[in-house]
Amino acid sequence: MMNSLSRRTFIKTTGLAASLGATNLLANPAPPPLTKRVLFVFIPGGALPGHWNAKGCDGNFTFGKMSQPLEPIKQHLVFLNNLTMTAAGHGMSFNALGGSYGPNRATLDVQLGAQLSQYNPFKNITLNAGAEFDISVSKTLEGAQMALSDPFKAYNILFGDLPERQKGILDEGFTGNYAEVRNNFDTLSRLHSELAVLALARDKTNVVSLMLGSDQADFVVPVGDNTWPYHSIISARPQNEFVAARAYLTQKFTYLVQLLEATKDTYGVSLLNGTLVVMVTDMGDGTSHGVDNAPFLLAGAKKYLRGNRLVDASGFSHLDLFDTVSNLVAVPTALYGKGPIGAILK
Repeated sequence: MMNSLSRRTFIKTTGLAASLGATNLLANPAPPPLTKRVLFVFIPGGALPGHWNAKGCDGNFTFGKMSQPLEPIKQHLVFLNNLTMTAAGHGMSFNALGGSYGPNRATLDVQLGAQLSQYNPFKNITLNAGAEFDISVSKTLEGAQMALSDPFKAYNILFGDLPERQKGILDEGFTGNYAEVRNNFDTLSRLHSELAVLALARDKTNVVSLMLGSDQADFVVPVGDNTWPYHSIISARPQNEFVAARAYLTQKFTYLVQLLEATKDTYGVSLLNGTLVVMVTDMGDGTSHGVDNAPFLLAGAKKYLRGNRLVDASGFSHLDLFDTVSNLVAVPTALYGKGPIGAILK
């Protein structure tokens, strides 16, 4: 199994065109078409606004302690301060992606997948790291959409028929046993992140939702010698432990964006060119379960989203952000909020 150092080196030094079998079949190729993809990343428990919100202005802003691990991908970010949620708290996982608990509204990943993934094997895929017994964040009109928790089983579902000659460095991690890693959040989150990237790179789908932990926050974040569930860190432990644990989860998001940038699609183009990455959550300040200052942000989509920006989202909700996402990928969906956030589209 490839160790973490090797994977980090890989991200910094190479793409995946050769190792994924992605070849350019045209002798004198025209510019490849832009495939728009969306990757939602759910991180539960919100954040502490004083340690999350950025300070400054476009092109010249600094992060808080919880968001500091985003620094290496700052040029790819649209960071949002002061965004609110329509509702917040544990047990509301569908709301993180705009779905209602009645039969009248599916989550945004499901709606986008129906249009962006018309010609892919899967309309959308939901992956679940460290949240095996929790409800999915994805929902159709009929009810919750199953999330894939076992990364090895998920790999076989997605790539079980892939010839050995087309496999690459990221495939090497999927030869283990779920029982051996099911309580190892660090390994699970890495494997699911890599599954998400491979699914997009190999055109299995154009929409993925990745849960980094459960809505109930009952997983253990491996920071220092911590043995407390994330929920306990948020609600009952010293604040500095929450800061460190949320920063750890933020770093997982950064790794994912870096991996997208290093990985080529079937046209030999970086996945980050067309993939819009959306960080979502289930609340604002995790210690109070409130709706204010919810840590949502956008990353990637280099061809149609200008990065290195700090946007004041006062007066807007996460549902307005989802209208913005639909606008960015040019998919007309039923309005979740009151329309796109104009400052993001500039």
